[in-house]
Amino acid sequence: MTAFAALRYGFYFVTVVAPLAIGLAWYRLGTPKVSSFQDDITTVNGAPDFRISSDLVGGLPISGKIQTSYRLGRVEILAYGLVQSVQNDMSVVLAMPPAGMNLPWHYHDQFHDTYLLAGIPFVEQFAYYVLETRFGPLLSTHVTLKFGENFKNCLSFTSRSASDPFYLTGWYCAQQNDRRPDALRPEAIACALDKLSVGRKIPNDALRLLSDRAKLAPSCSARRTKEDGSPL
Repeated sequence: MTAFAALRYGFYFVTVVAPLAIGLAWYRLGTPKVSSFQDDITTVNGAPDFRISSDLVGGLPISGKIQTSYRLGRVEILAYGLVQSVQNDMSVVLAMPPAGMNLPWHYHDQFHDTYLLAGIPFVEQFAYYVLETRFGPLLSTHVTLKFGENFKNCLSFTSRSASDPFYLTGWYCAQQNDRRPDALRPEAIACALDKLSVGRKIPNDALRLLSDRAKLAPSCSARRTKEDGSPL
């Protein structure tokens, strides 16, 4: 199954796998030129103004980009490592949609016909979690990306709230061909996201809320859930 085909099915593919695919398509390929929707996406000079201060990504090369759009608002994409590499990697997208835009749910409508996930096949493992952080809960699912004879086990995630002036989405992948049961630790990923810090260039509404939540005591956990995020 490819991301293009799978994205059309199920609530969880819309809310978790879709943002994973979008981030990969944007960051790895640049702006896909598939439909007129893409034409208003602009790359902004500068680096993402947030960081993940966690040992989970320690030592990995850092790269990123900022893109803006009338429809999408401001999107900052931060990558630790490369998804195609043998090493573990993590990418986090901090998106600040325009006022009144109900994200991330609308992404399925806007991106269902794009070249998602850069054509990388994946298999959903049907293990679902809620990651709790100071910055709000995130829905998460376990997926396996396929690279020919090789694979990467990954946990993709996206903010559960559609009312905040920002949301987080992205993924963490273990090392290539790592079959260990503890290669992906949802609680460790939640705690890494809980260590997010922001600078001063984030738009005001999002910056105010992110800064306020960053002042709270560290708080991170993960729990298994049903596909829609409800308790088992």
